[in-house]
Amino acid sequence: MYDEEELVSISLLQHYTFCKRRAALIGIEQHWDENAATVDGEIMHEMAHSESAENRRDLKIRMSLRLHSFALGLSGTSDIVEFHRSADSGIVIPGAEGLWVPYPVEYKRGSTHEELPYMIQLCAQCMCLEEMLKTQIDMGAIYWGESRRRQEITFDYCLREQTVETAESVHKFLAEGKTPPPRYDKKCKGCSLYDICMPKAIKRIDANQYFESFFCESDEGGL
Repeated sequence: MYDEEELVSISLLQHYTFCKRRAALIGIEQHWDENAATVDGEIMHEMAHSESAENRRDLKIRMSLRLHSFALGLSGTSDIVEFHRSADSGIVIPGAEGLWVPYPVEYKRGSTHEELPYMIQLCAQCMCLEEMLKTQIDMGAIYWGESRRRQEITFDYCLREQTVETAESVHKFLAEGKTPPPRYDKKCKGCSLYDICMPKAIKRIDANQYFESFFCESDEGGL
């Protein structure tokens, strides 16, 4: 169990799974930058968070719920949590009849595709809700802004284990406080921290390689 001051942002799980250097630049060095992708994403999140609560007969929608888990050491804010009326399981909502099952929805830009970092982020939200509400949540969804489609995610054993392991790794990673060196990959092109990270700027070699190449070049020159 973690104390309140040890809680880290749920979103860091997504960054860590996508790129450890990116997670370090954000979580350790406190860098952030914006490109067209992050601006689009922020607009989508603001739209989700700005909508008012909605109540229907069998559905209640709440935006920007504060989430936390002392078991995982996480905290954050949901985009949307839907509460679906259920006949046989769920939680009691004050002032509402019956039982209600929470269903977290995370907004992302782009089109529907399998993306493990986002799935882990959503599962972490699910596990926070489960701890806070003392219930079980089996399903949630990622809403893709470009395609305007929902991708339903099942919170199965495998995804939950990956989420727990990622949360533990992120805590150890932040405690060590070491930013990994840059390493260029095709996914770097769309990263908002590309200019800060500079993955192509420096070719890193160890000291032995450096001095070996330096003195070999000098010897060949007759010095």
